[in-house]
Amino acid sequence: IKDDLARERINVLEEQEEDVPEYLYKSGRCAVAHAYFEPIVDPDDAKDQLRLSQDIWLIKAIAEFLIETNLKVSRSIIG
Repeated sequence: IKDDLARERINVLEEQEEDVPEYLYKSGRCAVAHAYFEPIVDPDDAKDQLRLSQDIWLIKAIAEFLIETNLKVSRSIIG
């Protein structure tokens, strides 16, 4: 992950969370996609909205990395 904002978020999460990938999976992906499992994310709750907005740079960087490496799709139009 090379994005500065994503790296900053990783650094913060490493201080707060024991397992950053698990945090992202449970508190991000599962909480949003499966709103009936704990932890539930309420987009109308300012705390949840702030946390998700802080995580978005990291999620975006991970998605771009996986698309480039797994799908071999370049971000550049020239290859």
